[in-house]
Amino acid sequence: MRPSYLESTSVILKSLVGLFHALCSVIALVVGNYLFIECFLLGNDILASSEVDGSSLLPTIFHVTTAVSGFLLVFFWNKIQSYQHSTSTLKEKGLTPKQMQNFNKARGCFALILCAVYPLMYRYLPDDTLQDTLFCRAVAAVMVAVTLHMYTLIKDYGRALFIVYSGSKIGFSLHVLYDGSLYSLRESYPYIVNFFEKEALLISCCVEFGFLLYYCESRRIVSVPFLRDACKRYHPIVMYVFAGKMMTEKWWGRLPMSVSWVMVVETFLVSLFLYKMIKGIIAAVVETVRPKKERVTEEKHLQRSSVQRVCLT
Repeated sequence: MRPSYLESTSVILKSLVGLFHALCSVIALVVGNYLFIECFLLGNDILASSEVDGSSLLPTIFHVTTAVSGFLLVFFWNKIQSYQHSTSTLKEKGLTPKQMQNFNKARGCFALILCAVYPLMYRYLPDDTLQDTLFCRAVAAVMVAVTLHMYTLIKDYGRALFIVYSGSKIGFSLHVLYDGSLYSLRESYPYIVNFFEKEALLISCCVEFGFLLYYCESRRIVSVPFLRDACKRYHPIVMYVFAGKMMTEKWWGRLPMSVSWVMVVETFLVSLFLYKMIKGIIAAVVETVRPKKERVTEEKHLQRSSVQRVCLT
């Protein structure tokens, strides 16, 4: 009787945790997209205008729900998605389901937690704590250790994505280990707080959007073609808007070298993806227009042939 009771209790607890995880993910996605639109598209930079003492509610809700959704994924560690609805199969990409699952563990759990750490610390911790050398270096050491573990999970899928998901965190954490003070780095580079919050919007929105659609597809709420098309459009658009906004804010003169190198790589990757996208659009247009031209040419040829026959008769 007792094992049955324990099993039923375990199922109920997992269901509650899963429900809470889903709730946090949806809140993070909705609030994150709202903040993204306000900051990146409408020019109302809520993050920049907020004080770093936690006076703004929406950014705090976003960061907390993002971190909690990443932490709760640990309870479903072995059930994390190990497949991908891409136009090419995992076998064609040279990947195994385990490697795909490791990649999703890195971005679905660790990336979401890490992207909320520095923004929440700068918002809520007093200046005395941010000046504490032992505390700052301890946090930075943990961040470096976690990001290095993330690399082992991501490397098989794509090393470039490690830079996107955790490059700025490992670079800044190494800088903190050397400098020993989060406070002094904020004073030297005031833009760094705003950058981390905007980067968190990029990472969280992309991850939560993809995971939510895959969950909906597993419950037959959306179809695979819809999921594929939505992710194919949403993720690049968000990345292009992020990179464009960072260019207009002239990040190269406002970030430390420990973080600037990440933006250099990301800008290069975005430019490369944009070039491929434009090249693909042009090729598609050419393929669409070419048959029309051929049909017009053929019709003109037939008309000329008929006219020549009439003249001969």
